Amino acid sequence: MRTSEEKKLQRHSVKESSAFEFQHEALQINSAPLPQRLFLRFVFSHLKIHLPLKTSHRIIPFRAILIAAIMCLFTGSLVAQAPFSVMFYNTENLFDPWDDTTSTGDNEYLPDSPRHWNFGRYKTKLHHIAKTIVAAGQWEPPTLVGLCEVENATVLKHLIGWTGLSEINYRFVHFDSPDGRGIDVALLYRHDRFTPIESHPVKVNLPDGKPTRDILLVKGIVDGTDTLWVMVNHWPSRFGGAEASAHKRIAAANRALALHDSITAIHPRAYILMMGDFNDSPADSSLQRLSQSAFFNLYDIQENKQQGTNKYRQHWETIDQMLITPAMREGMQHIHYRVADLPFLLIDDETYMGKKLHRTYIGPRYQGGFSDHLPVIGTFSPRTGE
Repeated sequence: MRTSEEKKLQRHSVKESSAFEFQHEALQINSAPLPQRLFLRFVFSHLKIHLPLKTSHRIIPFRAILIAAIMCLFTGSLVAQAPFSVMFYNTENLFDPWDDTTSTGDNEYLPDSPRHWNFGRYKTKLHHIAKTIVAAGQWEPPTLVGLCEVENATVLKHLIGWTGLSEINYRFVHFDSPDGRGIDVALLYRHDRFTPIESHPVKVNLPDGKPTRDILLVKGIVDGTDTLWVMVNHWPSRFGGAEASAHKRIAAANRALALHDSITAIHPRAYILMMGDFNDSPADSSLQRLSQSAFFNLYDIQENKQQGTNKYRQHWETIDQMLITPAMREGMQHIHYRVADLPFLLIDDETYMGKKLHRTYIGPRYQGGFSDHLPVIGTFSPRTGE
């Protein structure tokens, strides 16, 4: 028979052991890679698991066993080379509220402009973009995120530093473009999954000599295994009419094709991913040049093909796209591609019926929304052992 003192001592010992186990679990969660960390936090905050398992010698917390099982599950998938995802998003004029004295491109987005762009609206915009990126990735934040219509490096620093993206190890690649509107393209990348090797802005020479956005070329390694070339594009708009401006987008397509040829001349089996707002649909001649000679347009396998990325009046168009080289397609066991038509990015269209985009502005009127484009996202599962 145990004395009351012995029983009291045992209870005290169990409490201390339990406290230690919970501290140990916290360390396991905080030190886990991002997908495991997000999943474990969800499990314990929503399911409230507290059951212990008893053995003849000691109490083993069920939570600790669950953590170990989940860690093993994720670790095993990472060894087999985990899928990676790539997203593209036109942010609809991500400008900071401070005047850039070297350019007139930001004059519309200042506190004293007709749009009354201010710090509060700017912060809302940053959080909206971050929310879109995280939600589009679902369980796994995208490995790479191509962006267009960003003003400068400052807005990118704020995007990954002031929002929930600060938890996801994002960094960015960016160069200032000569575009007259003062907008650039950029690439966000998860530092834990993608290692940039080199990056360059590639000039696009238009027939009329006017400046436009550069193509951003980034070469890097995904998960320490596959070398990937990424091209982020924002081709000239249809201002003045689709036909009248088509030659500008064909010039951009020719530049991208020449870039592809220069890479594949040295690396014939190169994995090249091209993404952007092309201001043309997959059937237009500019995109056909690429898909008929050098690239496979992922629109052909798009999950929700009826959903476009941009709406003009009652018509949806898919002008935001991703294309990959045949070698990259062959190197993937599975590719899943879709337009991320997240519910909060859309509102009711009372004029043309159905849904329309929840924009930041309609003309000069502030709407407090997200963007005038929907993002696209592709998930790539590499073939194991290759």
